[in-house]
Amino acid sequence: MKKSLAEIARCFDTDKSQSENYINNFERHFEHLRDIPLSVLELGVYHGGSLLMWHEYFPKGLIVGLDMNPDPFKEIPERVRFYQGSQDDGALLDRIAQECAPDGFDIVIDDASHV
Repeated sequence: MKKSLAEIARCFDTDKSQSENYINNFERHFEHLRDIPLSVLELGVYHGGSLLMWHEYFPKGLIVGLDMNPDPFKEIPERVRFYQGSQDDGALLDRIAQECAPDGFDIVIDDASHV
């Protein structure tokens, strides 16, 4: 049996595991996509724990993160990409899209602006 997103989140350094409602809403919306190849972009990844969480939750997905902080990984897992920069840098977002998801991202999670 597969782990729930909440169970996976508790294994990694991510603030997403702090709120049961938060993580349950993600699972409610994403569960049907879990086993298909897809591309996920997360804006704001802090220490990278959420990228590892998505990497495990979406075993066929390409997981891409963008953050102002430096690359949090000593070794980056297969199917995970990290970019350092700002979400308001249009040229960087275009480059990320072209390199990782030329047909568009399937999921974009904005956890950077907190607006």
